[in-house]
Amino acid sequence: LMNYDLIVLQYGLNVSNSPSKDFSGYLKGMTKVIERLKEAFPGTPILLLSVSDRSQRRQGQFVTMPVIPILIQAQLKLAADNKLLFWNLFEAMGGENSMAGFANAKPALANKDYTHLNFAGGRKIGLALAGSFFYEIEKYEKRRSALAENK
Repeated sequence: LMNYDLIVLQYGLNVSNSPSKDFSGYLKGMTKVIERLKEAFPGTPILLLSVSDRSQRRQGQFVTMPVIPILIQAQLKLAADNKLLFWNLFEAMGGENSMAGFANAKPALANKDYTHLNFAGGRKIGLALAGSFFYEIEKYEKRRSALAENK
């Protein structure tokens, strides 16, 4: 009954627990979800947020789990194959090993499980996402103005 302007999806961090680096099952399941959403909300854009950074302890330091970049590439493929918008949360956090910085920040931006953002971290990422929207709107307006001037 509501006319949605945007659907935002963020799924996948739990599948990074798997020792497998094959995300074909995840992609298949997510494709079904996306197809149902497109059927239920035709014409509504869908934004897929990648997984965040997630750390594991290695040689006494918290570093990005090796599977995270592989999962993000699978999510990027999912977005491209299904014509979704994509926002790389991992890169927005700062990329490789950024979760440790979030968890150890003062005040902390993530929990000491080195996996989950806390409220303050969520706010920081939310503001970054909003900033991305404003940036894209500004680029669009500049292109539109330039096209109008050239007519």
